[in-house]
Amino acid sequence: MLTEAKKAKLNQFKAVFIEYTIPKTIINDFDKLRLHHDLAGEKPCMMLSGDTGCGKSALIKHYYDNNSRPC
Repeated sequence: MLTEAKKAKLNQFKAVFIEYTIPKTIINDFDKLRLHHDLAGEKPCMMLSGDTGCGKSALIKHYYDNNSRPC
């Protein structure tokens, strides 16, 4: 059985986000879309796709948690 301290450490470990090359590129693209949304006539968008469990939701959550303030 896991103690509360070990559960907390496990949750910390699960929350670690490592910015490899591809996720970093996607995050940069998210920044471009968010920061330059008012420059284009049509609103830019991006579709993020991938296999189940590859980290799409984790990437979006990481980006939102670190950039939730309005631009």
